Amino acid sequence: MKRVALFSITYHPFIGGAEIAIKEFTDRITDVEFDLFTARLNVRLPQKERIGNVNVYRLGSGRSFLDKLLFPWRASRLAIQLHSQRSYDLIHAIMATYAGWAALKFKDKIPSVPYLLTLQSGDSDEFIKKRTWFWERRYSEIYTKADKITAISNWLKDRAQKYGYKKDVEIIPNGVDIEKFDIEISKEERDSIRGSWGASES
Repeated sequence: MKRVALFSITYHPFIGGAEIAIKEFTDRITDVEFDLFTARLNVRLPQKERIGNVNVYRLGSGRSFLDKLLFPWRASRLAIQLHSQRSYDLIHAIMATYAGWAALKFKDKIPSVPYLLTLQSGDSDEFIKKRTWFWERRYSEIYTKADKITAISNWLKDRAQKYGYKKDVEIIPNGVDIEKFDIEISKEERDSIRGSWGASES
């Protein structure tokens, strides 16, 4: 069975687009063993547990600021240690800054393992610049040393290229489960709603 190391600064029970994406693809890929490295952020959360198809390693003391700040070092160190016991076939960073830095540190030590970077951040370029200007050269390597980058939008694809990534970026948009939004509605109800908005049947 193939093994993948995932890096994500947050994971369940902290829920956002990236965390949902991880849960969705790990639930669907059943022939791969996933180890996910994340910041602990809350002292009440277990340091290790299995969620679905994923071994979750929460790193840190449960203090949010320090857990995030030290995550790249802690996560890369543990991943390298586990790799020495049972090799990873791929490392996958979910978003660039903290997770990407952890993956980059792993890649620096073990360059033979392919590195996949997924871009999902909604942060503006200005926001990123303010937080990375003092280590911009190193930050750009999060992109340039990736073997493959996927992004949820052309905007994020452009960001990867701005930071020097020369290969093709695969666009994989976030999906919606249409069945969860497919509501049965009568013609009378539809006409009533249209009327309340001042819209007529076209």
